Amino acid sequence: MSPGSGPAEAATAAKVLRLTAADAVLLALENNRDLLNVQLSRAVQKFSLKVAETKFNPDATITPYTDYHIAGTGTDRQYANSGVSTGVSMLVPTGGRFAVLWNNTVAGRH
Repeated sequence: MSPGSGPAEAATAAKVLRLTAADAVLLALENNRDLLNVQLSRAVQKFSLKVAETKFNPDATITPYTDYHIAGTGTDRQYANSGVSTGVSMLVPTGGRFAVLWNNTVAGRH
C-alpha cells in the first residue's frame, strides 16, 4: 500500500480479478438468466413432445373372464363359460384406431 492510499482504495485493489477472454465469456454465459430460461424452455418442449408421442404407443390388454348361467330347471340347462380375451390397439396419426382382438372361450355344460 502506498502512503497516500486509504482503506477504500485498498479494498478496491483487492477485488480485481484477472480473466482471459474465454473465461469472461464463460462467466457471462453461466450467469445469463435469459439464456438459462431458453435452455429450460427447450427442455420442457422436448418433454412435452415425448408425452404427446406416447399416445401413439400400442395398448395391450389381457382380460380373463368367467360366467355361470342357469337357463331353467335341471342340470342340462346350466352353462359355465371361461376364457381369456386379449387385444392390441393403437392410434394412427390420421386419427383412426387400429385394433387386433382375440377371444378364447371354453364353454362347459353342467
